Amino acid sequence: MIIVPKEKPVLANLNSYYLNFEKLVEHFQGEIGAGAVFFKSAVARAVIFFDPDNIVNVYFQHKKEFFQGKKARETLNQAAYNFIVDVYQFELEQVYFWAQIPVAKNIYKNLNTKSNNFNKLLKKIAAEKFTGFSEVILNNKLGEGLIFFNDGEIIGGSCALPERQRNSSWQPDELLKMITESGAVFSIFSLSFQNRGKTLSEQERQPPEPAGYRIDILKALEELIHTFEGIIRKEKSYDSGVLIRKKIIDKSDKYDFLDPFVSEFSYKDGRINFTGSVDDSVLAQAVVEVILELADDLGKREHFLQRLHFWRKKYGADFVKIGIRL
Repeated sequence: MIIVPKEKPVLANLNSYYLNFEKLVEHFQGEIGAGAVFFKSAVARAVIFFDPDNIVNVYFQHKKEFFQGKKARETLNQAAYNFIVDVYQFELEQVYFWAQIPVAKNIYKNLNTKSNNFNKLLKKIAAEKFTGFSEVILNNKLGEGLIFFNDGEIIGGSCALPERQRNSSWQPDELLKMITESGAVFSIFSLSFQNRGKTLSEQERQPPEPAGYRIDILKALEELIHTFEGIIRKEKSYDSGVLIRKKIIDKSDKYDFLDPFVSEFSYKDGRINFTGSVDDSVLAQAVVEVILELADDLGKREHFLQRLHFWRKKYGADFVKIGIRL
């Protein structure tokens, strides 16, 4: 089941006849960071999810056939018919959620708010720490949306409402209010997240990594920074690169290795380069302080911490072991 975001794509109605899929993804990894390429034809659907560094997953659906991973990628590359192609941008921490939606399990279908209290359902979802999403169609053709849940908490979603009712930074509360006021038909889907946060290459790797493998501290910190950058990316008055570099210089009085003249640490184009010898815990603490102080400066600490759901699932326990809790 391939579900398309409700918002407008960043690029729409391309013809696959003229495209190299791999190069298209590579281009948008550099252009927008994280997102998805959706393919639509009269007989098939497909989607490629990507983050700034990897293809997260691929799905291909043709009649009763449904493939994911390597098989889906090969089938898409070998398809003999043309697709209409749309490209969507996601926040980094959201792309891993989206990448699990095609294999979601439908547990309630086409419920109506006239006979099912949606607010009571939300309380049940919270109590049971449910992970999944709800697909909602508002009555009277007022719009539609998706609401994402992680461990019972609403962590975001996707929404298409009339322009007069949609603000520039949509929040779930807006859709929830309209569900209460106008009524809706909704379905509930559960997610298992067996491969939460793993890229396509990591899912296919054999044998699996041993249980005691060392955390990749640079990758974890890069994803932390990417999450912060995703929050301010749409605010054109901010240049995240300039802000981060300035804050790094400010913190170099406390952490010598951040001093640009020492040249042990740099962050550019989404990548950290570090040649110093300090412990992982010291390096991590320095970068976390940089980002948290920036979030405070912009009044976005609470927003930033709320967006770290998936990052915590991947790295939270390891960071706690080195004395850092986010």
